Amino acid sequence: QHGIELSVSLLAKWKTLFMDVALVCLLVNYPLFGWPFREVGMVSIWSAFFTSMFSAHQYINEFWNKYNV
Repeated sequence: QHGIELSVSLLAKWKTLFMDVALVCLLVNYPLFGWPFREVGMVSIWSAFFTSMFSAHQYINEFWNKYNV
């Protein structure tokens, strides 16, 4: 509506990957085929959280610099 466009960052794509891995692993929630799914899920969810924070910071900076609000 306002013509504002921000490109998707690589960090945001990594965040999505971490979230997808966390979702699958935490749904399984027990060791399977020798993989500790719960632990991998917890590491992935925390990784997604931190990459989400950095990604949000990037988007805010890009918006601020591009549109000088």
